[in-house]
Amino acid sequence: EVYHALKRILHQKFGAGSTNVGDEGGFVPPLKKTADTLDLIRKAIRSAKYTGRVKIALDLAASEFFVDGRYRIDGKKLTSEQLVDYYVSLVKRYPIISLEDPFDQEDFESFHMLKEKLKRKKTQIVGDDLTVTNLERIDAALTEKSCNCLLLKVNQVGTLTEALDAAALVRR
Repeated sequence: EVYHALKRILHQKFGAGSTNVGDEGGFVPPLKKTADTLDLIRKAIRSAKYTGRVKIALDLAASEFFVDGRYRIDGKKLTSEQLVDYYVSLVKRYPIISLEDPFDQEDFESFHMLKEKLKRKKTQIVGDDLTVTNLERIDAALTEKSCNCLLLKVNQVGTLTEALDAAALVRR
């Protein structure tokens, strides 16, 4: 219902072309800033009458906008610390409950900084590209206290046994 409300909102605001979808089913409207996107999603939640009941989970895939040691977002080049503050501000402003891959896949420390800053908000900090369901990378994430949520993907690790071993490691 929220998806269809968003489609109506985008169609009214930007025309029919804005409701074309990408390869994973997401809309591709001509938006420049993250806040513009989140404002429209919040408006769709409100329009569908789910305010307070529907929350937002973001797959940020930050490795894709990590260039030359900086995160390029909203026309800015941010350090890891600045990006932590940026994410914290978004979580305060919008009903965001989960941030997946908020930093580069090698940036275990920044995952930890964000997790600590959002501890009181109980926001999931999800390791997907960070851990890739790999026991060694999961162990490193546990040691660094980088995440509080694991995305377990059998197709990443190779076998069901390895995926079960990864789940057992996290549970321990």
